[in-house]
Amino acid sequence: MRIIKGLALATLVALVFSSTFSAASLPQEKSASDDEIKIRQLERAWNQAEAKQEVKEISSLLAESLVYTDYDGSFMNKSEYMKWVVAPDQKADHLYDEGLTVQVYGNAAVVTGIYRETGTNKGKHYVIRSRYTDTWIKRDEVWRCVASHSTIIPAK
Repeated sequence: MRIIKGLALATLVALVFSSTFSAASLPQEKSASDDEIKIRQLERAWNQAEAKQEVKEISSLLAESLVYTDYDGSFMNKSEYMKWVVAPDQKADHLYDEGLTVQVYGNAAVVTGIYRETGTNKGKHYVIRSRYTDTWIKRDEVWRCVASHSTIIPAK
């Protein structure tokens, strides 16, 4: 009987010991870095500026070498994208961010997320929902998007 009680006590001590140290070794939820917060702000500013067709504000967020692939497969450089933003036959009314994730890798960051956009295209109302990936590079302490890609999420 003493052996069984001794084993039970040893097992209990081992469980308490292992749970104490294994909890300490688990990754703790970390707070967002300054760079992550900044990029989240830049993504929101981009959405707002695009909905308002604010060329100067958008241009300041994008690298000159931007490569942009839209949900319809069209591919644009920065100049072409900026012309598209102000095209009179295409106007976004609202861009809703449904959530995004930012992964910072030193002076590079990858943003993934989903957005919903409403607006008019050639006089017709549209609503789209898209998944996107944006790649940001930090040079001289300034973050700029160098690549953006979106893909339509089909309605179910």
